[in-house]
Amino acid sequence: QRAMQQEAMRQQQAAMQQEAMRQQAAAQQAMYEAELEAEERYYHEQLHRQQQAQAQQSAAQKAQQTYQAQFEQQKQKQHAQNQAFAAASLDDASTLSERGTMMMSQGNYLDSLLIYDKCLAIQLHHLG
Repeated sequence: QRAMQQEAMRQQQAAMQQEAMRQQAAAQQAMYEAELEAEERYYHEQLHRQQQAQAQQSAAQKAQQTYQAQFEQQKQKQHAQNQAFAAASLDDASTLSERGTMMMSQGNYLDSLLIYDKCLAIQLHHLG
């Protein structure tokens, strides 16, 4: 009977050791899976940050291109205006001044100011 008790005890210890090993294996598996999840999250966040940086860079490039295009358009417009002022003579400026004075006397102030502005631009162009 003592041998049976020792055998039962040995089986119980073996069962406990197997359960402990199973629990240890399960804990190791859980830690491994947690590490994999953390690594996957890290790489996902890195990818997201990279995509955001690329989007910001793309937006900045687009804004710069838009600004450059607007700058070029303004430059062309200014060039055309300068050519028009160069073609206009001081006599044209005098004519514009008289026309502006006539419009002012008729109460058309906005148009008279625009005409005076053109007149002054021509005069300034010729005076340097």
